[in-house]
Amino acid sequence: MNLDRHLIPIRTRTFPGLCDLAFQVVRSFLPTLLLALAITAVPLAIFNHVICQLPFWWTSDGLDNPGEGWVQLGLVFVESQIGTVLITAWLGRAMFYDRPTIAAAVGDVRKTVLRVGWVHLILRPFGLLVLMIWYLAEESSLQGEQELAILATVFLFLIIAAVRVFRPFASEIVILEKTPVLALGRQGKPAVIGFGRRSRNLHGFAGSVILGRTMLFGMVAGMLITGIYGMIMFSDGVLATDLGGMGWARQLFWTVSLWLVAGFAAVVRFLSYIDLRARQEGWDAELKIKAEAIRMAAQ
Repeated sequence: MNLDRHLIPIRTRTFPGLCDLAFQVVRSFLPTLLLALAITAVPLAIFNHVICQLPFWWTSDGLDNPGEGWVQLGLVFVESQIGTVLITAWLGRAMFYDRPTIAAAVGDVRKTVLRVGWVHLILRPFGLLVLMIWYLAEESSLQGEQELAILATVFLFLIIAAVRVFRPFASEIVILEKTPVLALGRQGKPAVIGFGRRSRNLHGFAGSVILGRTMLFGMVAGMLITGIYGMIMFSDGVLATDLGGMGWARQLFWTVSLWLVAGFAAVVRFLSYIDLRARQEGWDAELKIKAEAIRMAAQ
C-alpha cells in the first residue's frame, strides 16, 4: 500500500479539472470500470424494467410507453450510488495499490454490505420509494387512492434527491473510510465517529460548493445521456438494423445510456470526494506524514 505514490495525485482541483481527470481515468481503465458497473447495474436495470412493466405504466396498446423513460431516469438517479458501489471500492484500491482487482473490490463491498444497505435503503429511503412505486403501479391500487399515492411518491423522491445533492459521498464514507453506521461508545476507549457525524463534518462546510458542482454536473450528465443515446440511435440508422423503430430497443438504448453516465458520475464523485478531503482536511499532507512515519519506523 503506497501512501505517498498515488495513481491519482491528491490535490485540489476545479470542477472542469475534475471532469477532465474523470475522462482520463475512464479512458485508462475502461474495461475494468465497465465490468464493475455491469456487476451491480445489470440487476438493478432488470429490476427497473420489471417495475416499468406493471399495469400502471402501460399504454392503451400495451406496446410502447414514453413515460417509461422518465421512470427509468428517476430510478437510475436514486439508484446510481448503490449501483456503482463496486466502482467506488475499486477506485479506492486503485489509489494506493499497484494492481487492484475487481475481486478485491468485491471483498471490500462484501465487508460493508450491511452498512451500505442501511445507508442507501433506509437512511436514504430508496427502499420505501420502491415500495411506493410498486404500490402505485399495481392495478389494485388505482381505485380511489391514485392521486394521493402519486403525490406521496413524488414527495419522497424529492426528499431523496435533496439528500443526494447535499450529502453525495455516502458510499465513500462507508466503503472507503469504513465508518460504522452507529457510534457505540465503549468504556475506556475513545468515542467512535459514526456515519451521521462523519457525514456532517465532511459535507457541512462545503454545502455551496457541493450544490454548485452538482448543478453543473447535472447539465453535463444531461448532455452525455442525450449524446450517448443519440449516438446509439445514429449508429442503428447507419447500420440499417432498424432496432430504433422498436419500443423495447429504444428502452434498452436509453437504459444503457443512463447507466453509462451513472458510472461516469461515480468516477467524478470519487474525485470530488478526494478534492473535498484535500481542501477541508489537508488529506494530501496527512498521507505524506504517515508515509514518512512508516519509512522512519522501518529504518
